[in-house]
Amino acid sequence: MDGLAINMRMRREPAEKAYMEGIGRLDRIEFLSPSYNGKHHSSGNLATRRRFGRSQFFLDLRPDTIGSLFWSWFDDAFSLRDMTVADAAEEPLCFVHDADELWRRFLSEAQVRVAMDTTTPIGFLGSQDLQHIAIDVHLASRTAHAYPVTQAEAERIMSLFQLRPIKSKEYGYPGS
Repeated sequence: MDGLAINMRMRREPAEKAYMEGIGRLDRIEFLSPSYNGKHHSSGNLATRRRFGRSQFFLDLRPDTIGSLFWSWFDDAFSLRDMTVADAAEEPLCFVHDADELWRRFLSEAQVRVAMDTTTPIGFLGSQDLQHIAIDVHLASRTAHAYPVTQAEAERIMSLFQLRPIKSKEYGYPGS
């Protein structure tokens, strides 16, 4: 039994390091509300707010709402194909969608930006209502913030991966 305990202690630190350098980088991301930095939500009437030069959310989304939208997108984007044990030995990660490059970015880059279609207007830029949001995930600081974007901008952000719909009504967005 002592040999097993010594063996486990020797392997624990390298295993934890490998985990944190890989997908563990996503552990404990803090999602920031749009008003946190005052950039994508401000108080005041809608007519006045529409004059700002940057996109705005209709409502100041709670951090857990933004987190729910992101993790729902993440779960969909990185869904795995059903496979046999023999297939898994050949290729351990077999995504349903073509997500290999996006997965590599999450494992290796300091910041990853993703976008999704919320299927309902969630914000605006000037007089144009927007139903797409971008989420910047800063993996080094473990923070993420979201902001409304046009469909064209969302498609540009997701050039490596298809733009996926996430129903904001289902994830606590009260404006939908």
